[in-house]
Amino acid sequence: MIILKKFGEYIEESYQHKLSSDILHHARRALLDWHAALICGANSATAAMLISSYQDLKVQHDY
Repeated sequence: MIILKKFGEYIEESYQHKLSSDILHHARRALLDWHAALICGANSATAAMLISSYQDLKVQHDY
């Protein structure tokens, strides 16, 4: 939990600083890249197993 706390503190402190346009550009590209990978892998066998596992949990715990 210490790592998550430190990461949370870092994020909280970052709100006090204005991010440069270069950093924002790279952050946007990373977000787009993540979504592209998500969409491309949506029909994979691994994704099907994850969806099935989540549905099993949902039924067991009534989420």
